[in-house]
Amino acid sequence: MLFLRSAEGLQPGDTLHLPRQGKKMEFQVEVRSDSPLHSIEIVANGLTVQRFKPRPGQLSFYGNVMIDLRESYWVCARATDTDTLLSDAELAEYGSAPGKFDQKPSRLRFAHTSPIYIYQADKNISVAGSVREANKMIDAFEKFARETVDDDHLEQLNEGIAKARELLNRPIPLY
Repeated sequence: MLFLRSAEGLQPGDTLHLPRQGKKMEFQVEVRSDSPLHSIEIVANGLTVQRFKPRPGQLSFYGNVMIDLRESYWVCARATDTDTLLSDAELAEYGSAPGKFDQKPSRLRFAHTSPIYIYQADKNISVAGSVREANKMIDAFEKFARETVDDDHLEQLNEGIAKARELLNRPIPLY
């Protein structure tokens, strides 16, 4: 389980409007797992602002970071652990059948919170690097899909990709 909150009590999904001068805020992350934790991060506008490294075998963690909010931000937390509950035989059942999508199972598990949204003055949250990265992901998906989709689904694929690009590249409304 992964928890994120601000010292002011904001939780994922909450929105805060700050005055023009911004503010320093403390964010706290707490993780509880049934398997050894691997990494914990607090992320702001797509960049890791704090990375925590748990001790070997550690199953729970608490940490915090101060962030100087001088622009609009989204802040989230993410964590990974190493699944030790499944036997090798049980884990192997999650692999794909040999063929086009040869997917090997992994013991690495991921958790990610929704963001806390913080608007400084009347500035939208817009992270150019995140938009570029998302466009790269759409490009990669498009390449993959064109190699694997049946011809009778190409029109639907093209429409979906065009809509994704349109939504991604238009201005973000201020809430």
